[in-house]
Amino acid sequence: MKTLVFISKNIDSYKFLKYILNKYFSFDLDKSLLKKNIYGKPYIPNFDFNFNISHSDDLLIIAFNKDIIGVDCEVVSDIDESISDIYLRDKRLWTIYESYIKAIGKGLYIDTKKICIDSTNNTISSEGYPTMYYATNIIDNNYVSICTFNKINQIDIFREVLVENG
Repeated sequence: MKTLVFISKNIDSYKFLKYILNKYFSFDLDKSLLKKNIYGKPYIPNFDFNFNISHSDDLLIIAFNKDIIGVDCEVVSDIDESISDIYLRDKRLWTIYESYIKAIGKGLYIDTKKICIDSTNNTISSEGYPTMYYATNIIDNNYVSICTFNKINQIDIFREVLVENG
C-alpha cells in the first residue's frame, strides 16, 4: 500500500492541507468539512484517504494512506539520559511512539510503559490496542516516523513550496 508524504516549511497546516487536497486529490476543503475525534485527531468524513499532520520547528508533514495513519517528526538531537522514560529520552523512538498513538487516534491517553516496539519486524503494539507497522527516516534533520495497519512498502515524498500572501 502506498503512503504519500507531503513536506513544506514555514506554512500554516490548514492552508497546506487545503492546498495538497486540491492539487493532488482534486478536493476543495472547506473548514466546515474538517472534523476532529474526541482526542483531537483530524479527519474528513467520506474522504477516500486517511491523513495525519505533524510539525517540528519549521518542518510540516502531512501523510496520506487508504488505511489509518499517524505521522510524527522531531528535530534530531542527542539522547537525554536524565529522562527516565526511554520513549521521551530518544527522539527517534518518540516519533515511532507518537505516530502510533496518533494513528490510533487516542493521543497521549496511551501509557508509554505498555508500548512494545519490535525493530525486527517494524511493528509496534500496546496492551488493548492493535499492532501496527512503522517506518522511520531522517528528513531535513528531523526524525520522521509513520505508522499504519499495513506494512509500509512504499513512501512517496513530495516537497511543496506554498507561499502565503501577506
